[in-house]
Amino acid sequence: MDTSNSPRIASETTPLVPVPALKKPRTPLPKLQIGVLMILQLVEPMASMSIFPYINQRT
Repeated sequence: MDTSNSPRIASETTPLVPVPALKKPRTPLPKLQIGVLMILQLVEPMASMSIFPYINQRT
């Protein structure tokens, strides 16, 4: 008996989006490199603003 073409009976526990049969392989993220880049993006504006008080000083 082929049940693949029969209509499915939906209930409250039936998922609305079907689960794909084949999953893509997970690729690991370079978490350390992303973390370093995020820290640099935070530090760079602070470093550039700390230079401005000394620009007009002449030695």
